[in-house]
Amino acid sequence: MSDADPTTDFVYRGQDQATVTAALEAWIRRQDPALAATTVTSLWHPTHDGFSNITLVLDLDERPSAEAAAVADKVAVRLRNEHPLYDAMSLRRQFDDQIRLRSCGLPVPEMRWFGSDDPVLGEEFYAMAFVDGVIPSDLPSYHGGGWLADLPEAERTALWWDAVDHVVALHTIDPDAAGFSFDSPREADALMASMLAARHQMLDRFAGPDDLTTIRTALSWLEARAPHLDGPLRLCWGDARLPNMAFVDARVSAVLDWEDLHLAWPVFDLAWFIYMDAISAIQGGLERLAGLPDAEATVARWCDGTGLDPDGLAWATVYSAVELATGFAAAFSSFVGPDQLAETLASLESGPIFTDLQQRLH
Repeated sequence: MSDADPTTDFVYRGQDQATVTAALEAWIRRQDPALAATTVTSLWHPTHDGFSNITLVLDLDERPSAEAAAVADKVAVRLRNEHPLYDAMSLRRQFDDQIRLRSCGLPVPEMRWFGSDDPVLGEEFYAMAFVDGVIPSDLPSYHGGGWLADLPEAERTALWWDAVDHVVALHTIDPDAAGFSFDSPREADALMASMLAARHQMLDRFAGPDDLTTIRTALSWLEARAPHLDGPLRLCWGDARLPNMAFVDARVSAVLDWEDLHLAWPVFDLAWFIYMDAISAIQGGLERLAGLPDAEATVARWCDGTGLDPDGLAWATVYSAVELATGFAAAFSSFVGPDQLAETLASLESGPIFTDLQQRLH
């Protein structure tokens, strides 16, 4: 989370940065008596921010009391993305889930305060402790350069295994014992059907019936070959990958971005983790970094750690490719007007993400 750039032109819900900063400052002052006189001295926008939520990093002034200094001198605030594509995201659920995950021993940032119904900040938002560490670059890909590429091969290998072990740790949590609750079906075939239906629903929210034929063909492929999975349902991150982890000395210091946490077969997280690393290189026309273990070794490590079999891995990898292609197209659709949408979506089908998906169907 330390990889951030200062910003001076942030706009949210039509409000300029000064208005947003003032609203955040007033809200923070109300959260703790020790912070009643604190001020926000700067606002940062992390380089590796996602689409579904907006993350801001706030530097707070030096508080005069020891009690205030103990609360925080820097916090990260998550705001809702106002685009209709993300209106189902619950920041309240994210906040509560991360408290539970942290109580289970995962290095999730400490949740500070939750806010709601603010005229400037929106219906839901929350603050969490800022976590030190560096994050592998998403765009441009970490396979092409940066601090991860500069590490010795042995350290890259150790970093990869530590990341995999944190995914394993998630998959060994008993979701019921830890107090998690989900609305999704628990019967295998019903859950599989609901996951495929969700992909259709997401696609239909922004694309017409004649758009993105690659994704629609892939969904038909998945439906025709859907496996019956009997393995246990576990917590699934939904976005398990290196750029959602912070590292200090090549070891995981924080696991981030939990808006997609759900109950499913953990092999989907494994498939996503391996696929996202591979497509990161493919998308940039790059070779994978030397020292990063291959898919076979990663699957073996995961199996040893979880005690589970990777049943359905190949199918889950195609599902992952469909999920990324859909999300990628959805993100692009949010930046163009209706008159440009069909042309924009058509142009994506010749790109590396869609080309890779087409190849996986043969």
